[in-house]
Order: sequence, then C-alpha cells, then structure tokens
Amino acid sequence: MKKQPSEKKSPPIAGIGASAEKVFNLLAGDAGRPLSDIRHNLAFSGLEQFIAEAIGTISAQEREVQDTAGNWYVLRVRPYLTLDNKIDGAVLFNTSFQ
Repeated sequence: MKKQPSEKKSPPIAGIGASAEKVFNLLAGDAGRPLSDIRHNLAFSGLEQFIAEAIGTISAQEREVQDTAGNWYVLRVRPYLTLDNKIDGAVLFNTSFQ
C-alpha cells in the first residue's frame, strides 16, 4: 500500500481581538477555523509561511506589512506555548503606524 504524503494543516484561529477583526477580516464565528480558510486584508502572500517559521524556530518574528487599503502595521508572531510547554499554534499581534 502506497503511503499518502501528509498534508500540512494551517493552525486554527484560537481567539480574535478587535484589531484582528479588521486586519485579518475575521468574525467571532471564525474561531477554530484554519487560518488558510481566511482571506485576510494584508498585502502579504507569505503569511502562513511567516507563522510556520515562528513556530518551527520557536522564536518570535516581526515584519512590517501593509493592508489592501494602504495602512501599515508591524506584525509580530510568536509561538503559543501551553502550560506544559508544548507549542499549540501561534499568537499574532499587529500595531498600526504611519
């Protein structure tokens, strides 16, 4: 029997803050959905890879990004660690600037 390649799943959205609703185009009902299902408002095609890098290297990442309306943000991503020190996704922070 031929083994199927494993499909890498996008981490689920755990919580949604007010600023994330606008920038990531999220609704309260999006919690639990994979990030890959969301059409964010950032002009940044490498978002999932950026998050995967933070998780894979177990280190925070930071990047300046622009949304489709021309607003600029500092996007910070860090691995989400559980109480028993296991990685269970990522936490994203965005701060607007001009």
